[in-house]
Amino acid sequence: MGNLFISAYGRSNVGKKRANNEDNFFISGVTVDSAIDITSVAKESNEAAFAVFDGMGGEAAGEKASQAAAVTYGQRMTSMLDGDFSPAVMQDTIEAANKKVCDEIRVIGKRMGCTFASVGFKNDTIYVSNVGDSRVYLLRGNAIHCVSKDHTVAQTMVEAGLVSYENSQHSKEKHQLTQHIGIFPEEMIIEPFYNTIKADIGDIVLVCSDGLTDMLSDADIGAILASGGTEEEMTNALVNQALQNGGKDNVTVIVAKVSGENAVPVAVKKNNKKMIAVIGSVAAVIVLALILVFLLKGKDNADDNKDNGGGSKNPTVSVQTTEGNETTEEVTSDDSLSKIEENEDNENAESDNDDTEKDEDVTDDDAEDDRNDSQGSPSGGENEGGSKFPSFEIFGID
Repeated sequence: MGNLFISAYGRSNVGKKRANNEDNFFISGVTVDSAIDITSVAKESNEAAFAVFDGMGGEAAGEKASQAAAVTYGQRMTSMLDGDFSPAVMQDTIEAANKKVCDEIRVIGKRMGCTFASVGFKNDTIYVSNVGDSRVYLLRGNAIHCVSKDHTVAQTMVEAGLVSYENSQHSKEKHQLTQHIGIFPEEMIIEPFYNTIKADIGDIVLVCSDGLTDMLSDADIGAILASGGTEEEMTNALVNQALQNGGKDNVTVIVAKVSGENAVPVAVKKNNKKMIAVIGSVAAVIVLALILVFLLKGKDNADDNKDNGGGSKNPTVSVQTTEGNETTEEVTSDDSLSKIEENEDNENAESDNDDTEKDEDVTDDDAEDDRNDSQGSPSGGENEGGSKFPSFEIFGID
């Protein structure tokens, strides 16, 4: 497919219940520095790296842990010359971040830690890695996929067949982590989850903390992403919806779009100006012609009414139904416009319903086998709580 063009937008918000923001992110060289609400934008060609960190430990401890990990991750990513996101390189990066957080623990004498979820883009491949319960989602077509794996007691229970994915999302075990950054090597060796996905033009990738996933269902998250808009609009829609639903935790969201290389080249921008001028001239001619036709037709109607002794004052209009049948009704001028617009909306709605897309497989065969062995896909397609967003296909965590 060649090189990719990655555009992304990130936002981290303190939420409505917390006094401080223990979340952090890395996007375009920016990390959170004790801000209530911070945003960052990135436009990268071919290579890009984004990550979210959710701090634990309370008060300043969680902030220190997430910031230490974010800064370490950022230093490793920016120092890479060839954009190597292989498991070996990411394992080394995670271990470096873990060491930094453990050093902070020794300094302040208090346990702290953070989660980690990262996405790397290189050529036509998306590299996912995570530790903890911060997640990575992929929207492809009309299907949402969670392409990371929760390191929680709840997910362990799902894999053991003890509870369904749906029920696990409402259990207290959902927040009991089995892995996180901030564990001393003698206590446990961290084993991150890795996933590699072939990128496709139009893919939308979301990296987020559980401040989002606790407030919105997978269905609502996917529906907001599927509603379209810019990366900034989708990011703000997700964060604002989480806040509207209660904002019980810090909320951090990064939305990245995948497009072809140089999706908006300068040459196209210049040519667009000429094209706009041409279109404007043509439109002006068409408008003048329509006005002339309208005036002539009005004169003819007036003559006809005069010949018919007045007749009906309401013109007749032909409305094409969605079945293709033509009906003729006598309506007022305002009614005529309303009926035509209503009919066009019906036709567009039916056309949209016919235009469905097939879901594509976004994981390799081994990952698919693992998912089938460990758990089934949660039932989906209908939003919880009567959501205003459209329904679509949902896939569970690998």
